[in-house]
Amino acid sequence: ATGGGSGLYIPVPPATALLADTRYYVTSGGTVTLPLGTGSLTAGTFVKVTKKPGYTVFINAIGADDIATDLGNDTSIEFDATQECVFIFDGTSTWDLQIGSVN
Repeated sequence: ATGGGSGLYIPVPPATALLADTRYYVTSGGTVTLPLGTGSLTAGTFVKVTKKPGYTVFINAIGADDIATDLGNDTSIEFDATQECVFIFDGTSTWDLQIGSVN
């Protein structure tokens, strides 16, 4: 399953299940969920998430997936910085978190 690859960010509310290869702007604080990668997505699949400064957004992995950060692996991260989160799927079961500036 793939989402829009146009480069534009899609505004979504909290509680949204995100799609692969899509860029999202979360419109308020809350929780969003990465797509299930294990058994369904290929290596290099991405999800990009940004938000308004001041909001805290939790990003969850589901199923057997986890999120790899510089602090180790977890099934949920708290996103409160003003930059975007870029998640790249490793092809097995891990979303690798990369941080980059929003242009």
